[in-house]
Amino acid sequence: ADIQWCLNGGGTVVLQDGGAYDIDTTLEIVTNGTVLRGETNGDNRPTLRATPNLQGHILVADDYGGTAARDHYSLEYLVFDGNLPNRLGQSDDECPWNRELGNVVLTGRNWTVSHVVSMNAICKSGMEVRGGGFEITGSTFTDNGRDMWEADARWADGLTVLNCVQGHIHDSTFSDNT
Repeated sequence: ADIQWCLNGGGTVVLQDGGAYDIDTTLEIVTNGTVLRGETNGDNRPTLRATPNLQGHILVADDYGGTAARDHYSLEYLVFDGNLPNRLGQSDDECPWNRELGNVVLTGRNWTVSHVVSMNAICKSGMEVRGGGFEITGSTFTDNGRDMWEADARWADGLTVLNCVQGHIHDSTFSDNT
């Protein structure tokens, strides 16, 4: 709730390096120009971790649900952890029908993702994006979903790109996604 309160105000929200933030309600970027970031690009970036009670994404900047798409926002030096090992019981029943169980959904124009890790999504995608003029750089998408032979609808892409108009995705790493 505290992080969402800060996001509601827009501007730059800096999370403490080494901090572990348990997310039990989906965070939403609601103001154009918002920056959510860690303090540095070190290995000790803040982690936003889904709790077993989270029934949706960790973070969205999306027009899903009727709100306007967001523009000119940025995510920097963060880790989004879907907490797959502690949410497997939830995913057995929900993955086939709940489209909101990925880690992050981003839409709009002219936004950036820099040095972000998206990992352990229980299903759908570590990060789902669509829009124009965006840039994803220096990021890592790892350990999303289960092994395809054991998935039981718990598959997850590392990065799902639904629309990319003059966007750029580069210098990023993908490993062990379904």
